[in-house]
Amino acid sequence: MQIKLRGFRKKAFSTLEIVIFIVVIATILSFSLPKLNTFLENSDLVKLKSDIALINNGIQKEKSKNILIQKYGNINKLDGAKIDVKNEKLFEYILDFPIISTSTNESKNGYWAKVSEDKYIFFTRKNQYEFLLKDGQFLCVSSEKLCEEIYFELL
Repeated sequence: MQIKLRGFRKKAFSTLEIVIFIVVIATILSFSLPKLNTFLENSDLVKLKSDIALINNGIQKEKSKNILIQKYGNINKLDGAKIDVKNEKLFEYILDFPIISTSTNESKNGYWAKVSEDKYIFFTRKNQYEFLLKDGQFLCVSSEKLCEEIYFELL
């Protein structure tokens, strides 16, 4: 059985149509990719601010527990994680759900790394934010500009 198609010819896209399509797509991408990068950076900052709020809340909760059992003094350790090792549980002593770490070699965006017993780094696409546990407070020790970027909206 044969089927004859009448009046139909196979047509393909011409080279000019393909070139125009590529130019249009390239133009659209040139405007949208910088916005996407800004969006991703902002999402990392939102995660950082959320994590800082959780950590500070956990520290305050732990201080309150210690006062109730009449144990005075500062919290000097937030976790038992190994230094600069990925997939460790960070802040496990103060958070119900610990944060999983990355290493400084991997520097994964949106993740924390432990660099000493009391110092932590948070990685974003553009910056590294350093934090230090000192006298029972979780403090930003990066440049003043970076720290203001975080705390300005938190306060």
